[in-house]
Amino acid sequence: MLPPEADLRRAGDARADPLARRFGDALRAGDAASAEAVIEEALRQGLEPPAIQVRVIEPAMGRIGELWETGYLTVADERRP
Repeated sequence: MLPPEADLRRAGDARADPLARRFGDALRAGDAASAEAVIEEALRQGLEPPAIQVRVIEPAMGRIGELWETGYLTVADERRP
């Protein structure tokens, strides 16, 4: 049996994928207001908080981890104001 979050990952990814990209872009830019606006938009679109965590925040953070792993992001990027 799949964990409950697996259903959240499959359901409605077309709606969440662009939000995840925008959320990750905002985080990489250090733009908290834009990141918050993406989450607010997800709520307006009817995504529940657990779905936002699994389908918006987790993929964005995963992508940031991949960028760290490949050396595209550095400590200097993280510490940028």
